Amino acid sequence: MKIRRMSKGIHPGGMWARTRKEWDYITRKTWTYEEVGAHWDETEDYDDINAETYSYFRRFIDGLDACTLGENLRVLDICCRTGNGTLYFHQHGHVREAVCVDVSPRFLDIASENLKQAGIPHETRHE
Repeated sequence: MKIRRMSKGIHPGGMWARTRKEWDYITRKTWTYEEVGAHWDETEDYDDINAETYSYFRRFIDGLDACTLGENLRVLDICCRTGNGTLYFHQHGHVREAVCVDVSPRFLDIASENLKQAGIPHETRHE
């Protein structure tokens, strides 16, 4: 099964612009939902970074170990990002279909494509 990933590559504005955005993200005290969504929409390498980060997938592994969910369920995935958590739990028999919610329209598009490729019935909601 092929997973659609966010594109890897050079970011608009170069390294300093990216560093500035990261600094703004870390130091800003309050955010609107629109600002959070815009930040994640601009993060082009989310899946590439996480593919190389052990703790990213470890949360799914640990969650599965602690899981008391039944099998073959309809689930609500809040802050689904690119749908990797829903996909992981589907691969382990817990998810039959999903409603995925996120503040990033771009992430929802990627999640929808990933879940579609995996044959998982789903809805996406930008909230």
